[in-house]
Amino acid sequence: MFTMNKILRTFLVSLLLGLLLLQSVPGSWYPVDCIPFLGMATKSDSMETQPTKAKFSSMLSPEKDSGSKRLKSSRQPTETFNVSNKDLNGSNFLLEELKIALKPIQSAIQNFSEQFADFSKSLKQINDSIVTIENKILALEVKTDLLESDFKSRDKTVSDLQAKILDLEARSRRNNIIIRGLPESYDNKNLLSVTKNIFETLLNCEASSKSIIVERAHRALRTKQDSSTPRLIYTKLLNFQDTFQILETAKTKKQFIWKSHKLSFSQDLPAQIKLNRQKLAPYCADLIKRGIRFRMAYPNTLSFTANDKRFVCSDPKDAKDIFLKTFKKLPDTVS
Repeated sequence: MFTMNKILRTFLVSLLLGLLLLQSVPGSWYPVDCIPFLGMATKSDSMETQPTKAKFSSMLSPEKDSGSKRLKSSRQPTETFNVSNKDLNGSNFLLEELKIALKPIQSAIQNFSEQFADFSKSLKQINDSIVTIENKILALEVKTDLLESDFKSRDKTVSDLQAKILDLEARSRRNNIIIRGLPESYDNKNLLSVTKNIFETLLNCEASSKSIIVERAHRALRTKQDSSTPRLIYTKLLNFQDTFQILETAKTKKQFIWKSHKLSFSQDLPAQIKLNRQKLAPYCADLIKRGIRFRMAYPNTLSFTANDKRFVCSDPKDAKDIFLKTFKKLPDTVS
């Protein structure tokens, strides 16, 4: 119901506007007096006299009325045509104005298109550069992997060479024996004959026809600091069998006294092997306290038997793990 009322109201308003437009056009063929509801009649005229006036006017001058109608009808197309031309001229003017107003927008769009094309070109160049850099990085990664593998192989080669050099140095010292405890007052005499007499006394070979040949004998190459602690004597024997026999005999004897001087003997080893053995020294001292026999094999391999098991280690970390598992305790000097 509400929709029908709205449609009817819209129709009436449209009809009223159309009639007002017809009435406002000069020379309209539609008489004003025949529209009583528009309120165009005078105040003295009543609703009853208006139809009578209309009829009387038409009866008195029918020719005039028909002529006026023809005149109105002949004028109407011309006026409509004039209005159409006016509207057309206005539309062309608005179109030109619109074109003028759109020129800056078109120019801005064109500039934006050019800038976007330049941006796309720059973006493509950047993308190409990134691809090139990625390829170079990939090639560098491959080279780095090759260099790392080569470095590892070279590092292993260097380690092997160092081990071989250390072994050659130890082998060059295998005929050397270090003597501790001999006063430096004997340096005034011939050390070769003194050291030979010491070795022969240790082996009890004076009556033997076998003679020990000492090639060289000298003190440690350092300045004398304390007269109560004589410097070490380094000796080199000609035969390795003599060296081995002297060291083994010295191990069996708890102490050796020569002319009221307590002497000790040890094998001459490279500094690196001595350092490795010093790292294992706390474990050796702990084994001595426990009454466990051990052996330090060349170059620095510690072996012992405990709880009916034999253990062998050459690295302090391995010795630490063995002591923790076997004795549940580390030596006092090891943290």
